[in-house]
Amino acid sequence: MSISVSTDLRSKLGEARDQRQRPTCLAFAASAAHEASRATSEYLSIEYLFYIGSQRSHGDPNRGLSEAAIRAALHENGQPAETSWPYEQESPDVATWKPPAAIDPCYRAALEFAPRTATELSAVVVGGKPVIVVLAVTLAMYTPDSGGVVRSHAGDTVTARKHAMLAVGSGSGNDGQYILVRNSWGREWGADGHGWLHHDYLNAHAHTTAVIS
Repeated sequence: MSISVSTDLRSKLGEARDQRQRPTCLAFAASAAHEASRATSEYLSIEYLFYIGSQRSHGDPNRGLSEAAIRAALHENGQPAETSWPYEQESPDVATWKPPAAIDPCYRAALEFAPRTATELSAVVVGGKPVIVVLAVTLAMYTPDSGGVVRSHAGDTVTARKHAMLAVGSGSGNDGQYILVRNSWGREWGADGHGWLHHDYLNAHAHTTAVIS
């Protein structure tokens, strides 16, 4: 099945990236949304944002961030350019994990969380703004088809994992409306790191959403 694309915000962003085995999905999604809001192709430091969020909550590089921690980190501390502190591919040692001595100026932004239906989420995307989506992961998320469509099915199992992605487009298929999401599982996932989620899937599994204001 092909998707008829109505809105596509991918030109506002660089390439999809890979968080690898680290619990940094929310920092990836927030950073991409922040980059899009600044209308720049320059990557911002995910490592710095994740570090600050961790220090504001648990201090553990092996644990994910809460909504409150990422919101405070972005609004009160901000992010420098990626070149100041590139993303560490492997989980760092907590004893030595800290920013470099020299950090570029940080850009701050306000992040507002709110529950949204798929229709409400789509309206924000159509208006030109990417939306962070935090949702429960089902097994279907691991096997999108060659066009990037995540095909849920009867008995599709919900895992214990929550995951954050960035909604960057909208479209329709012969079975209804879809949202295009940018994942942080590398460009091999879906269609060059992006996938299509049906509105029903989002309504069933999304916990919350967020936008840069």
